[in-house]
Amino acid sequence: MSGIEKEYDSPTRKDWIRTFYTFAYISLLILIIVSGIIRYFQAPAGNVQESKQEQSSKSEKVKESKVIEKDPTVTSLVLKPLAESPKAKIIFEHVGYFLILLFLFILIPIPLLSVKRFKFMTLEVERESQAIEVAKNLTIQQDKFGLLSYWLKEDFKSLFLEVERDNTSYKDFLEEMLYYMRDHYKNNWDSHFEFDIVTETKFKKNYSAPKLVKKSLPSAKVKGIGLPINKENDRYIHFKNFMIHTINVEENLLTEEECLITYVIVLKSYRTIFDEYDGHLVSGLASLTYELYRRYHTSLAIQEEEDVESEEEIK
Repeated sequence: MSGIEKEYDSPTRKDWIRTFYTFAYISLLILIIVSGIIRYFQAPAGNVQESKQEQSSKSEKVKESKVIEKDPTVTSLVLKPLAESPKAKIIFEHVGYFLILLFLFILIPIPLLSVKRFKFMTLEVERESQAIEVAKNLTIQQDKFGLLSYWLKEDFKSLFLEVERDNTSYKDFLEEMLYYMRDHYKNNWDSHFEFDIVTETKFKKNYSAPKLVKKSLPSAKVKGIGLPINKENDRYIHFKNFMIHTINVEENLLTEEECLITYVIVLKSYRTIFDEYDGHLVSGLASLTYELYRRYHTSLAIQEEEDVESEEEIK
């Protein structure tokens, strides 16, 4: 994968800004909650700092109000005690801080693309219609099978075999086919991924991948198609999605060094989410490539026999 493609698939400046905003909002929310709890328990039950003069003036006002208001009201029973309570003031103050933070969250982070839909009471903000997104995904899934059907046509098989090659191992054939797949994803769906082709031994010993991916190798062998191993949350932009597939092939066909090798195909991407359709596509392309690889070597063997026979006829 070229440097430009790696840069596109890797976390961008926008992703880092989104991470900063997320950290800032969570930190401020925790600060509001902790500050409110601490101040609430440290606050006195009543206003004990009042002077005697203020207390006497208040008592006189209470007496006057009792004379004027014979019947108690909601204001005198509920609102007035709340307004004069230090703990109630702290609660209202921190609720105000929370509402300010909430409105900042509505105004600023929506363009950062991490929130598709946000709803608070009667306020609702939606970035993209789910119906449109589902329809788009269905179209892409159909196109993936279309790509496999494209390569199953005999004309395109012949075009693939007409390419001049310096190396003739199956791994080279498979790498070339996966480059076609990668370019198709990039050009048609704006999906980017990297891939590696390693032997099973190397994958188990020193291939750099999360433990979960390595432990999934037996499951991938049993499954028979590409196994998607995606991160839990696609907003974790600093982690990768993976897909692995295994295939057993005979390398060095028609030579004395012929040997059976198990290759592990690893697809990985920060942004592209792999599914079973990708698994079927990779499995189909890997099997198709092996067919083309064997056909190529068979044609080489036939060509060599014809060359030997022609040389003998000349002699």
